[in-house]
Amino acid sequence: MRGRDCTMEKSAKYVEVVPATTKRWDLLCDLFTGCPGIDGCWCMWPLREPLTHRPDPNGNRKAMKALVNAGEIPGLLALIGERAVGWYAVGPRDRYPQYKREHDQAHAWAIPCIYVDPAADRSLVGRALITAALELAEGSGAASLDGPPPWWSPGDPDAATKMFQDNGFKLIGTGARMAELRRVLHGPAGYDASP
Repeated sequence: MRGRDCTMEKSAKYVEVVPATTKRWDLLCDLFTGCPGIDGCWCMWPLREPLTHRPDPNGNRKAMKALVNAGEIPGLLALIGERAVGWYAVGPRDRYPQYKREHDQAHAWAIPCIYVDPAADRSLVGRALITAALELAEGSGAASLDGPPPWWSPGDPDAATKMFQDNGFKLIGTGARMAELRRVLHGPAGYDASP
């Protein structure tokens, strides 16, 4: 998976979105360490079977480090200057067991996890991350990109839903904690991205 840098400007702030790689491991650590919830998960939850993930700061950090060291790009980092201010896990939907299986999942991608530093401009950083995730998914041949799974727990589900809808995602279902959202990109002849 290759990432594409994306730069946005607002009030003299620039957000650069880059793939999370070994070169940027320290930035990811700085973003995740000490943040309630994320520092115990290290975004390993979407990669686990439902009901099997447990907060484990050291174990999950090692698991994420192993992914990055193996050359996988588990997500995108948003940077302002030299500081990481946001993260999205993004990739082929079938990589993430937290999503229910669908009829033609091979062409679907997903954003199963989002984290934006509370001190950052959440709207700006979220928009930059969504734009980069859309570009990455479309450039990789994805027919659709789904928002977080319905049992993902955002701090403010209404704000999270609005952020996705403001970026072209449509409501496709209700969830226990988060609305089910999808943006259709393109696909092979006969592909149906409906749920």
